[in-house]
Amino acid sequence: MSFPSNDHPYTSVVVPSLSLDPGELAKIPGASFLEERLLFLLIRLRNPWARLVYVTSLPLHPLVLEYYLQLLAGVTSSHARSRLTLLCAYDSSPEPLTQKVLERPRLIERIPVNIPDRTRAYLTAFNSTPLERLLAVLLGIPLNGPDPDLVRLGTKSGSRRIFREAGVDLRCGREDVHTEGDVLDGEGATSPSVQMRVNPTGRVFVASTHEQILGGPTAQVYKGCRFPAGEPYRLRLQEVGLRVGEALAGHGVMGRFSVDFLARPRDDDWDVKALEINLRMGGTTRLQPPQPPASSST
Repeated sequence: MSFPSNDHPYTSVVVPSLSLDPGELAKIPGASFLEERLLFLLIRLRNPWARLVYVTSLPLHPLVLEYYLQLLAGVTSSHARSRLTLLCAYDSSPEPLTQKVLERPRLIERIPVNIPDRTRAYLTAFNSTPLERLLAVLLGIPLNGPDPDLVRLGTKSGSRRIFREAGVDLRCGREDVHTEGDVLDGEGATSPSVQMRVNPTGRVFVASTHEQILGGPTAQVYKGCRFPAGEPYRLRLQEVGLRVGEALAGHGVMGRFSVDFLARPRDDDWDVKALEINLRMGGTTRLQPPQPPASSST
């Protein structure tokens, strides 16, 4: 199933699980509230034929929900709300949300009840792990994301291999390093990023670019971002990002991901090198009408 247009009915099942080790989740204060960051997907309800099922660990606050519904231009809140189903596990434990759902057969049974046609439905999650794949199989709908077996392509070493395959310039280094490496010392360097997606037909789209704002003791801690990326190299980032995206699509990757770069001034130009692939949704992932450049794959 390809992504439907705004005049076709479909159902989007959103399970905004941060599927990490429970020990790591326990270190994040209020981890369950991070499930609210995919509420931007309510924008899909602008399609008057669309339905959306949103699953959370704890009930959403009514004011938070109302805030997002009021952002739907041209659609009344009541009409959008009638096509939205909220389901909850009522569990604040540090387990991944998807694990909580899998442990509750009755909750799993309630999801398909709200899917009129499973051939026109799909599952969206923050990241793809065997948990999300199992849930998609149990629901009988496709997972809108990369197969968990392809997650290795988003590791540091896997990213470098894909960059070479795509013919993209990258920083000096080597793969499969398992000890602490040297920290990059880049006076005047910036860290831009390209956000992309691959639809189920294998077509690659550039959604946006941005500049990462880094801080911390080693200037490697993500603090936020500015849209779009710097003008001197923004178009180059899009072109190089598409090449990386097409290489990933060739491996069967689907869904949203991003590519981080390092940009340094060099003479009268900028030296742009790829750093890593984030094979998942990111903190700046946002839904917007795709604008594929002329050089994108068909």
